Amino acid sequence: MAGTAPMGSDGLLASKEIVRRPRHLPARIFHRAQDLASFPDRKTAQDTYWDLSSKHDGFSHSFFTLADGRKLHYVSNALPPGQSKTSNLVIFLHGWPDSWMLWRGVWASMSAEARSTAKLVAVDLPGFGGSDSLDAYGPDNVLEAVSEFIIGMRDHFLDAEDTKTAAATLNPRTIVVCHDWGSLIGFRLAAEAPQLAERFIISNGSIAHLTRSNIIQRLAVAKRLLVTWSRAPTNFRLLRSAFASIAPVLAQLKSSTYVAVYNLPPPFPQIFGALGGKWFLRYATSLAVGSETVVHTKAAAGHLASSLGPSTAVLDTRTESNEGYPASVHKRATQGNFFESVRVYREGLAVKRWNKSLNLLAELHAVDQSSPSLASQRRNSSGTGLINDGPPGALRAPTTVIWGAGDPALQKVLMVEGIREYMLCAGSGVVTVEDVGHWVPSDGRGTSVFAKTVSWAIEGEKGGLDQVLSGEGENVKVENLV
Repeated sequence: MAGTAPMGSDGLLASKEIVRRPRHLPARIFHRAQDLASFPDRKTAQDTYWDLSSKHDGFSHSFFTLADGRKLHYVSNALPPGQSKTSNLVIFLHGWPDSWMLWRGVWASMSAEARSTAKLVAVDLPGFGGSDSLDAYGPDNVLEAVSEFIIGMRDHFLDAEDTKTAAATLNPRTIVVCHDWGSLIGFRLAAEAPQLAERFIISNGSIAHLTRSNIIQRLAVAKRLLVTWSRAPTNFRLLRSAFASIAPVLAQLKSSTYVAVYNLPPPFPQIFGALGGKWFLRYATSLAVGSETVVHTKAAAGHLASSLGPSTAVLDTRTESNEGYPASVHKRATQGNFFESVRVYREGLAVKRWNKSLNLLAELHAVDQSSPSLASQRRNSSGTGLINDGPPGALRAPTTVIWGAGDPALQKVLMVEGIREYMLCAGSGVVTVEDVGHWVPSDGRGTSVFAKTVSWAIEGEKGGLDQVLSGEGENVKVENLV
């Protein structure tokens, strides 16, 4: 990986350091080299970024209360003086094991026009960061909560007058930007609740139906080749082709072994998360700064602080509106948040059916009615259309996928191959960034690509995205699939 991401004023998290990448993972995960408390940069970042009374580059802390009383923590930028509404709303959804802090480098790299004309909102997913825990983490819980949050942000910040005149020059837009598990949520929303946004920008996550289809297809091809080879055992080309077909599946199984650990019965996931002074969490956050071994740099400390959430030192701080962290956040800060965060892997969020509540169905219908001139570019969330319904999981809202081709956790051929069939709306496509890994929003060139893509969406998608990203070099490839 090469390149340099924007440096924050404090040097934490927004920085991208070039680190030599060894071939093999460290073996001594059971060795407790140093306790987390011995890394002052991590504690400094935790105390700084999770203090509810503090502001960061113009972003301040707030809470949104769901219908069931639970609270989701978010940070947002200030609108111009005297302005309480906006015609552009951008909502950022992080993945595992991150929080709102993932997006700081992207915000710093966005165009001045985009930052000044849009409300930028980054939420901590339920069970992460400063947001309340849920009783369960299936789609009925998580997708419902995130949808309610997006609708609440639209109601609070998006100018209703502009929305009714969407065909006019103001053309208000809601844009949902996602990474990792946030991307899985984003894909499901684009497929099952497309009314929520005019565009989804999604990075390094999975459409479960597409991935399953690709795996089944590759296994079927390999099986046919092996059957043919058994009749002509001297034809080693058939054998090589069979293994080439299943190689991405085997690679994905190897890189996903941690998911199997997450799905072990308690207390094994908690033990795994605590091994070696939270070795795996420190390893994951080191990957985010370009190292395949655990490093204790300032940038890695920022990512670790993002993953750990509020420290006990700031639990009693308050926002400007005198709101504080909910009780479940206090509990996670004192007892650990690892198991709560991996429950998204355990409880069927990716694959189970989403049974929307009657209240959410009514809210989605109201969103459709409030912007009729934009409804034509979306698809009905019921999935019962007679024409061009697409396969299960097909995306019924304009979607841009940004893919870091160096992702060690997700095999691109399983996640992206055949995605054209799933993109039903005009203006959808894939941007491949060859020289970045999984953490595209904070990985050098990926930060710039994200910032330019989000700015392009805010500014009305003027010109093609390929033109907007033309200055990024030959390692960035834009495919306009629809």
